[in-house]
Amino acid sequence: MTSTSTNKVPVVSVSTDSRNVREGDQLRWNFNLTQPAPAGGLIVEFALTQDSDPLPGDIQYNVAGGTNITSFELLRNSAGVITGAKVGIAAGATAASLVNNIIADNLTEGPESVTYTLINGTGYAVNPTRNAAQFTILNTSTTPVVSVSTDSRNVREGDQLRWNFNLTQAAPAGGLIVEFALTQDSDPLPGDIQYNVAGGTNITSFELLRNSAGVITGAKVGIAAGATAASLVNNIIADNLREGPESVTYTLINGTGYAVNPTRNAAQFTILDTSTTPVVSVSTDSRNVREGDQLRWNFNLTQAAPAGGLIVEFALTQDSDPLPGDIQYNVAGGTNITSFELLRNSAGVITGAKVGIAAGATAASLVNNIIADNLTEGREILTYTLISGIGYGANPTRNAAQFTILDTSTTPVVSVSTDSRNVREGDQLRWNFNLTQPAPTNGLIVEFALTQDSDPLPGDIQYNVAGGTNITSFELLRNSADIITGAKVGIAAGATAASLVNNIIADNLTEGREIVTYTLISGIGYGANPTRNAAEFTILDTSTTPVGFGTEYNFGGDNLTTIPQPFL
Repeated sequence: MTSTSTNKVPVVSVSTDSRNVREGDQLRWNFNLTQPAPAGGLIVEFALTQDSDPLPGDIQYNVAGGTNITSFELLRNSAGVITGAKVGIAAGATAASLVNNIIADNLTEGPESVTYTLINGTGYAVNPTRNAAQFTILNTSTTPVVSVSTDSRNVREGDQLRWNFNLTQAAPAGGLIVEFALTQDSDPLPGDIQYNVAGGTNITSFELLRNSAGVITGAKVGIAAGATAASLVNNIIADNLREGPESVTYTLINGTGYAVNPTRNAAQFTILDTSTTPVVSVSTDSRNVREGDQLRWNFNLTQAAPAGGLIVEFALTQDSDPLPGDIQYNVAGGTNITSFELLRNSAGVITGAKVGIAAGATAASLVNNIIADNLTEGREILTYTLISGIGYGANPTRNAAQFTILDTSTTPVVSVSTDSRNVREGDQLRWNFNLTQPAPTNGLIVEFALTQDSDPLPGDIQYNVAGGTNITSFELLRNSADIITGAKVGIAAGATAASLVNNIIADNLTEGREIVTYTLISGIGYGANPTRNAAEFTILDTSTTPVGFGTEYNFGGDNLTTIPQPFL
């Protein structure tokens, strides 16, 4: 951020009064400032970060009706293309509004999404969570916006599937042709859909689109004049092949005389094999399991496994175990499991598994021992993902045996967080620690890596001041160039919670927001909670001129001495 001579720096937020605005209407940009704009007013700058308008030029900016707006300027590059804007806010204002006319150009362009993003500039800071004037321009009332959906996401061979259309306005006098692109088709042997059979409503035509090789690329559907709703009925043909679930998506694309609803633009569905083929689901009875305990994989089949039994195959898609070998698979206690085989590559590394399910079973469970290896490894996350194979299909929404192995009970897992994500210079910030078990007899040293520091002028944190609990030590880690790379924190023996208090020093500089992240890393005698492992915070500039914590002053006679403190 560019420096300014004043210490009263407002943080600016912006939003629009609506995310959707129709051509011919007005749109208001609303500004809020945490402090009044300075005496000479304030100029805030935007970057144009999104503009899907195929034919720009349908916005008239800064018309009558706004409040506390002193100026507006569009920014353009050397080719004359709009790249952003500058907006003037009146002196003393803490709120302002900019009014814009959305021009009706009588063209069918579909929804046009526009985003102006507020960027840092002179004399202000940007609220990172409310920094965008984001809106979508809808065509005038003569153009319908079309939505499409299916009555079911899953349909079995031999059944019917209905595509449901809705229009914001009636289809024109000559009817309407809407076009789809075939954006997904996992069918290994296509040809099992009979489109546009009897039973639909307000459908006048249907045409499959093909490329020069005869491959289907999309479709065109005719909707009757005057209709605001229509349905297309399709037969899903039973081909008596075991192909597993086949996922198909037809995505509606913009065309002549209509626009597409961007949030409801897909006829998306999955074809399930006929009743001779089971669809297999798998899950675990717990997502977290401790070393020394057991873990059960639970299988469910939509139909009974065939006479010879069924072999289902998994790919090992995730394994964060630093030292594998702590699972004993398929021990006593399972049900309807006939076999288990780990799959390995040529280097002997596990790549997946095969599990046998007994003939006639519609449910099965596989029991595994989680071995206590007495090593502190932290959380180990594993995912075995079921893949389609011979004689069955995999349920695409319940296809993973996913679990996390926790170290044995002698090893605590440490979590850390801050009591606030935003802290102002001159205030304090607390790091809060939680341990799943008490710290060992001699206490515990946990280590952090400094993974983010956007502070342009470091030196405004005084670590480990009075007021913390169960903290025995604090050490900043530095590299050979004396740059801070992380920290070590001591936690008292027996503690299951601790807090580290830090002073945020007011350095009387206008630096904008400074984002700092210390990330906890696994070390000796503990594991790091992978979902709560960061002391992450943002330092905000002060609004006045406080005396900083950075230096202690010793006044004695005519001499002034300074005593430096340990800062970032």
